[in-house]
Amino acid sequence: MAAKFVSRKVSKVRFQPGSFFDIGTFLSGSADEKTNSIDLWNISAKIDESFDFVNRSSLPVLGDVTELQWINNSLFCFSTSSGNIILASVDTDNSSIKEKNNWKGLHRIGSKSVPCTGFASLVNHLVTVGEDSRICVIQEDRHRPIREFISSDLCSISCIIAAGESTVLTGNSRGLMNIWDVRSTDGKAVETFMLMDQEEVNATCIGRHPTQGHVIIVGHRDGSLSVWDLRKLDTPEAVLAGDDTAVNELHFNENYPNHLVTCTEGGDLWHWDVSAAGGRHTGVSFQEHEVTPWLQVSTENFSVQELLPNIILGINSLSIAGSRVICGTDDEAIYIVDNIKF
Repeated sequence: MAAKFVSRKVSKVRFQPGSFFDIGTFLSGSADEKTNSIDLWNISAKIDESFDFVNRSSLPVLGDVTELQWINNSLFCFSTSSGNIILASVDTDNSSIKEKNNWKGLHRIGSKSVPCTGFASLVNHLVTVGEDSRICVIQEDRHRPIREFISSDLCSISCIIAAGESTVLTGNSRGLMNIWDVRSTDGKAVETFMLMDQEEVNATCIGRHPTQGHVIIVGHRDGSLSVWDLRKLDTPEAVLAGDDTAVNELHFNENYPNHLVTCTEGGDLWHWDVSAAGGRHTGVSFQEHEVTPWLQVSTENFSVQELLPNIILGINSLSIAGSRVICGTDDEAIYIVDNIKF
């Protein structure tokens, strides 16, 4: 494990696509500063198994960074608590950041901007969500949204993920989940379901299985996870207990999707392994007709490992590359955990 103290809360971290072995590049975003920033980092492993962190470039940001995603190897996008979405790029040698486009005030209540809480990247569009219950569909050559939807319950939308080529899944603070088709003109969700029938469970984050796109895992504010099959939405396939604080992010290992990593408001970084539920270790060759272990998981056939003990403040964000996980925290540090057995 290695740590880099950056003197500001780290709200988001994302490895650049292709960062796997001795050297890598990642982005971080900050929060709770008068002026926040997106920072571009290079890391390299040293002989003594420690890491060098080099800050290559920084981009000032108005508001907290609320989401951060790479679109491809050179383009990335981030959202802010000021209701903005910014598209930016890194140059070919990963030495500088340049802003390319800025959609300001996408999310607002009356004339006041409210936080953009997240976005999903589709083939030709970005789809954003915010505290104004609004879903905005934008594309690079347009300055304003090409389409907007408003959630029927007028509740803050807390998370979003791509569910198909033209569909997104959103979750809100009341546990209402909606599937939206961005091509629709009637303004209505395609599918709607509740996380729990008998109680209100807030959705905080969503993960989609890398090879079985109908398999969705939702993180909850009470620290638990629910596993869903989008082909049958009457009940979750499983509910897995975590700690008692909000799940801030969850990510599958893209190469070994029986493995999931979560981080929480209480400072937990957990590695979940459901390989035992399916009887074999399944990698990227997993076929569509096979049943993923995530749809067979129960309280007895999965394991959880704590990856980063003794973190007191919240772990806000994580990213996986190879056997390595980075995470950003409220204790103003970026941590790297290496040689994880996925």
